[in-house]
Amino acid sequence: SLYPRTEQVSFDSRYPWDYCLEILPGTDKGRVLNTKGETAGTFFLYPGYNLNKLFIRIPLRDSPFAPVLDGRETRHYVIAGAYGYYEEGYMLPVKKNPGKNNGSGASNPLTPAIYDYIAPAGTTQEEILSSWNENKKTKAVLIPLHAVKSQKASVPYTEHPVRKEQEEPPMTDADLEAITIPELKAAALFHAGRLDEAEVILDELLLQDNPPALAYSYKGSVTASRGGKTKNLSEAMEYVYRGYYYLDKGVEKAGGADRIHARIARGEVSLSVPDAVFNKAAQGAEDFLAAAAIFHEMGAFRDEADMMVKAVLCFEKAGLDEDAELYAHLAGFCPELSPFAEYELAKRGIIQP
Repeated sequence: SLYPRTEQVSFDSRYPWDYCLEILPGTDKGRVLNTKGETAGTFFLYPGYNLNKLFIRIPLRDSPFAPVLDGRETRHYVIAGAYGYYEEGYMLPVKKNPGKNNGSGASNPLTPAIYDYIAPAGTTQEEILSSWNENKKTKAVLIPLHAVKSQKASVPYTEHPVRKEQEEPPMTDADLEAITIPELKAAALFHAGRLDEAEVILDELLLQDNPPALAYSYKGSVTASRGGKTKNLSEAMEYVYRGYYYLDKGVEKAGGADRIHARIARGEVSLSVPDAVFNKAAQGAEDFLAAAAIFHEMGAFRDEADMMVKAVLCFEKAGLDEDAELYAHLAGFCPELSPFAEYELAKRGIIQP
């Protein structure tokens, strides 16, 4: 144990731990400790969008954990205790009665000071944490989680029989005529490449006293896209900057389901424009992750994965490789993937098609 007097547990002698990830309360970082208690590295913490998850990002370069991703089997102990700033290991002790500087509920001095422990399948937390023996004076013995061999692709991407994203059939005039909501018709026209027709509708909507958020978003998309159709550099930049004025207004005004469309519209432009000129790729990643969080709440996991992959593309474009790698792995955990997501994740060796 790293802090024997604090944790009050032992570890399975068949699987002694070699490195410990210690989360430092009140900071966005943690320490990697070896069995001597020496710092062997640092890692970073940040919450998920819903604030109910905590992600740990471990730089693999020059790290003792670098070999972990080669597919080998590993074992992990995951425990948590109550925070005590002045206590050894920053963990409050546990006693019989509650106190200002201790937790309560301990029936014996051998009771572990562990508040939470992830027990392996086939066991329970209560069973493991109560396995101390007063007669033999032995502490509770923790059993590690067993991480099976990674399914990460182990052959070059060029050898993968992946499927590229299938293009949807174009909308017909009859399909467009059936759309009665003006901003949605403009959006459909934009995606069909009929920019002039879309812009006529959008300009009419923007003359209203309270234009819909999507009118701003798609006016921004149309305007920015015109920047890619001119050979005049200054004119192209003017189109893009003007487009962002509308895109920003769309995100600001959007509510409900419109938040998804507004975020995606701005994210797509940020993904398409040169980042060396406009410096918008990181913002695009933020937009796609915001859309992913909404899709997650809706249970639309396929769309959530698509948005996370789009964020990966933005992070890579911005040179934020560690963020790109993290979200690529998180996207790979989504229960359903589109051909687009499968293609991009397989290309990066995250999944094996």
